[in-house]
Amino acid sequence: MRLSAIALGAAATLLAGCNRDSDKETAEALIRASMVGQGTIQQLELSRQPDNNFAGTMTMRRPDGQVVRLTCTARRSGTATTGDFATSCGQVLDQTLLDEIESLIRTLVEQRGGTVTRVEMARQDDDHATGEAEVRDPSGASVRLRCTAARESNGRFNPRCEPVAGAGGPAPAPGVDEPAPSEEPPPEGAH
Repeated sequence: MRLSAIALGAAATLLAGCNRDSDKETAEALIRASMVGQGTIQQLELSRQPDNNFAGTMTMRRPDGQVVRLTCTARRSGTATTGDFATSCGQVLDQTLLDEIESLIRTLVEQRGGTVTRVEMARQDDDHATGEAEVRDPSGASVRLRCTAARESNGRFNPRCEPVAGAGGPAPAPGVDEPAPSEEPPPEGAH
């Protein structure tokens, strides 16, 4: 009797372990599926969280050849024993992404007829960047802009820039005053 209880306990432990591995494999598969067409996943590392969800990092080579880092989560959309995972991945706000945001600001200002003479963005936290840009309008007047970029629900960063009060010439230079499509690929089954 005691031997059979030990055998049943060992079998239950093995099944529980299989279920945990299966959950992780399911979460990884869902994340991989959400990234199809956005690049080649080079590495995906997920770890179980205390709330029985998963979180981790991914390294991906985008079609343009750029290697980017993303943070990913897989959260249960059902109960702990049933249900799928809702996944999301967002590019890590590192220097690579800051450079892309700066490039997007330059492009948007140039589309409006201005010239960016300087732009500097800095990471504020995982989802926000702030900075400044110096812009010259077509008449040659120079204006300093205060810029922000916040991660939107689709994972993209769309910068906004507004003239700094009392800085620069008499008229606002062409700025980035409304969201525009980001050049960053979507991080999740969206982003």
